[in-house]
Amino acid sequence: MSVESSTETTRAAKTLEDHEAAKNARAAAQMPGLSSTETTRVAKMLEDYEAATHTRAAVGLSVESPESFADGRPSLANRFADAVQTPATYPVETAAAQQLGPWDTGYFGFPSGVAVGGYSNLVLYSNGAYNCSGHFHVSGAISYDTSFVWAVRDSNVPAVVYTFAHTGRVHGTFEPGSRDDDWGKSEILPALAEGWPALWTHWNYHWEARVNADFSVFLDDIVKLVAAGTAIAKVVSVFI
Repeated sequence: MSVESSTETTRAAKTLEDHEAAKNARAAAQMPGLSSTETTRVAKMLEDYEAATHTRAAVGLSVESPESFADGRPSLANRFADAVQTPATYPVETAAAQQLGPWDTGYFGFPSGVAVGGYSNLVLYSNGAYNCSGHFHVSGAISYDTSFVWAVRDSNVPAVVYTFAHTGRVHGTFEPGSRDDDWGKSEILPALAEGWPALWTHWNYHWEARVNADFSVFLDDIVKLVAAGTAIAKVVSVFI
C-alpha cells in the first residue's frame, strides 16, 4: 500500500468515526428531559456496557494424586492397586470399586467484576464410565459466553490426556434467555477403560472456567498446562 493510499484509508476511517460520533451525539441530543450532564452519563454507561460485554476472565485449579503419606506408607490408591492384581481374564466391570473422584470444584466466581459464578464435578470409573456435570449463573446485566474444561493426565510417557469440556452462554438483564447454563453427561468411554491402569497409577488434573474465551484456544491451553511440558501421545476429548 502506498503512502497516499494509506493516508486516504486513514482519512476514510476518521470520517466514518466522526460520522458515528455525530450520529450518537444527535441521538443523545434528542433524548427528552436529559440535561447535557445526564446525556454524558448515559453515553458513558453505554460505553462501559459495550466494553464489559468483551471482558475476559478465568478461574481454575490444578491437583495431583498423592504419591505417599508423610510417614512413607504408599497412598491409599496405590495400596489398593497393589492389592487388586486383577488377572487379564477378569471382567473389567468387577473392578467397579476403582474410581477417581468425585472431584468437585466447589463454588467459583470470577474477578474483574464479572457477575458469573458456578461449579462442576467429575467422577471416572475403571469400566470407562464417567459422569460430568456443571452449572454457570449470571446475576448481572451483562451476558457472557461460558467455557469449562476438566483435563486429566495419566502416568504414561508420552501421556494421554482426557478432556471433558463444555461451552454455552448465560444471559444478563439486557438480553433474552436464561441466566443459567447447566450441563451434564454420563456414558461409557472405551478409551477410558483401556487407559485405566496408567490413570490409576498416577494422575493429575486441572479444571478451568472462562468467560468470553476463544474455545479452541482455551482447550489447547489447558491440555498444554496439564501436560506440564511432557510429550502427549493423544487427547481423548468429550464435549458436553
